[in-house]
Amino acid sequence: MILPISKQNQFKNYVQDALVEKYDYSIEEAKEMIDSSALIEELQKNDKYVMYFDAEFWASKISAKNKYVKIEQMC
Repeated sequence: MILPISKQNQFKNYVQDALVEKYDYSIEEAKEMIDSSALIEELQKNDKYVMYFDAEFWASKISAKNKYVKIEQMC
């Protein structure tokens, strides 16, 4: 069963809130990071896997990837 768009957006907002509150990103940065990640695509393909973990887990993964990409760009 595919997760409805409203539920996908709700989960995306939870991850966004976690990025803003826990990792001190701006809302715009958080939105951009989520949009450039594979989270939404995975949520559409395998929602049970994504929903198994909480929003803070995904926020930590997205934040870590974003920091890695920034370091790569500096080199």
